[in-house]
Amino acid sequence: MAEASENGGEVVWLLADSIKLEGVYTHMYLHSSGESVMLIGAKGKGDARLFDVVRGGSEGLKLAESEVMQTRMDQNSFVQLDFANLPSQHHLAPAQFGSFLIVPNSFGSKSGKLVYVYTSNSPPPSSVVRGGGRWKGVKWQEDTLEITFDWLKTCCFSSRHTVITAETDYSCEYEKKEGKWTCTLTVNKEENKNKYFEHQRIHFSKLPPSSPTLLLADGKFKLELAGNKLKLFKKEEKATFQEREKMILQMNDVIDDCSKDSLLETFGGLVLDEDEEEMHERKGGRSINLAGVLGRALQQREGEAVGDITKTIRSMLTVAAGFNTVEDSDSQKRVQSALNYIEHHLPKLREELESRMATIQAVNDLRETSNGSDDTKAKQGGMVQHSDVDDERLKKGVARGHLLNKMLQKDHLQSSNLTRVVTAIKETIAESIQNMKNDVMKTEEEMNEKWKAPLGAREYLVAMNEKATAKSKAAISHFLSMSNLLRIDLLSLSGRALDSLCGMDNTGFIDAYKNARMKLQQECNEIGKYKADSGSARIRTAHLSSLLAGVIPDDMGDTAANKTWIVMSHYIAEKTTPSPFCKIPTDIQRNWAWLKGKHAEWSEVEARSGSGQGPHEG
Repeated sequence: MAEASENGGEVVWLLADSIKLEGVYTHMYLHSSGESVMLIGAKGKGDARLFDVVRGGSEGLKLAESEVMQTRMDQNSFVQLDFANLPSQHHLAPAQFGSFLIVPNSFGSKSGKLVYVYTSNSPPPSSVVRGGGRWKGVKWQEDTLEITFDWLKTCCFSSRHTVITAETDYSCEYEKKEGKWTCTLTVNKEENKNKYFEHQRIHFSKLPPSSPTLLLADGKFKLELAGNKLKLFKKEEKATFQEREKMILQMNDVIDDCSKDSLLETFGGLVLDEDEEEMHERKGGRSINLAGVLGRALQQREGEAVGDITKTIRSMLTVAAGFNTVEDSDSQKRVQSALNYIEHHLPKLREELESRMATIQAVNDLRETSNGSDDTKAKQGGMVQHSDVDDERLKKGVARGHLLNKMLQKDHLQSSNLTRVVTAIKETIAESIQNMKNDVMKTEEEMNEKWKAPLGAREYLVAMNEKATAKSKAAISHFLSMSNLLRIDLLSLSGRALDSLCGMDNTGFIDAYKNARMKLQQECNEIGKYKADSGSARIRTAHLSSLLAGVIPDDMGDTAANKTWIVMSHYIAEKTTPSPFCKIPTDIQRNWAWLKGKHAEWSEVEARSGSGQGPHEG
């Protein structure tokens, strides 16, 4: 249905997503962020569902049910919303909620004493729009509230940071202090009946009025609760909509002409020796075959110099345009040639698709704004692994690095817009690149002076390894400095992309940094298997003392490879300034800090115990 826009033009609402609901829902409330909506059913607060508006779908956004409600809500649970002190920021929303709680047990039950309270620090809708939109759904923080007495009768919010209950014969108040819900008031029913019944009254009070339609993102999207369906719509100018519909109809004609097999329909009459001209007249249809038009357009561009991926895609179009064509016998030969080309380049096309999917994910990562840190830590090998989500700058630095890596590929540098971006980046770090080249060159000269010919076979290998390590050490500080300047993880680039950016023939430093990170992680995993509860701590402490000094431990093979990753790890961890945008050195520094902690722990055990049983896996 069309309506007038603010500038006087007509607009239409396009269906972006629709979810079929089981049961009847009578109330719909928008979260203050504009990215989640709570539905309350006809059965009351025991029948609730929470949906997030997230990026995706044909129109840019879609609906997704929140895992929070799916995990905690059951047929015996009920939900309470916090409507307190929330300004109405949406035109059609009479009330918004900021927090909610779930009581997972049936009302009046004596079993279970936990209430789950959910809060969020999502930005208001205006910030979401100005910032380009997160649309990842609200990130809820779950806290537990343990009731004081055995029997919970009522439970609800009196403000965002205060929950009031009626428990057994007491009225209680809970406040969130220092991140924990604490009971701050208990009053016996006999002492203050008014407070006790007031808590019950608030719990059983009617829900505020709600609207079946809610506007999102300054009116660009809207939610509609209609019957047993929750619908998400996107607003579009009517003229734009009509133009797009016209183009869709034209594309449908192209698809029909390309996919319809008219060979027998066109020439079947030859069996009866009919005239071909009469057969074509009897066939009817459009006077212009759009598949043939597409085929001729592709044929005219055959001589263009394009990359393998572009040529593969055009070959697919050639197959689509010419496979069912009966007017031009040469088109079948072009189809055959195109199929051969596709078959040969299909593996590369699959590889490119995976790269594009990763690039799109990187773009989405950059679009999203962090909504609090992720407290979840994954443990591996006894060491706490820091998630990239814990540090938004690191996450965005890696994402930008992935995009830059894609831009620096030869095929994409043909784009004038991408060339402009890459040129701007090169100009920004031109002086730093020259300084890095000078330092690397100076280091190479010093190494050549140290390792003068003639060298034996073993000495030559040692010399090459030491030269590579020294050059990598000379370059790392420059890479970190440039990454900070650009806010891009330059160490996430491939060797070829880094060569293109820096104008150097061989920047094999990345492999040295990656190998150091991998080997150090393996060392942490191995160290994490042992418990420092015996005399073996002395052996482990000696091992770590050497490692943390940048020296190969006695119980580790004295090889060039081991020396390289240990020296490189020690240098990055101890001699460089951390960059919040680079993952490789961040991982090394975090692992190094963990090893230092383990060394201190074992040193203390060694001092106390002296000797005992050997280490065992824990």
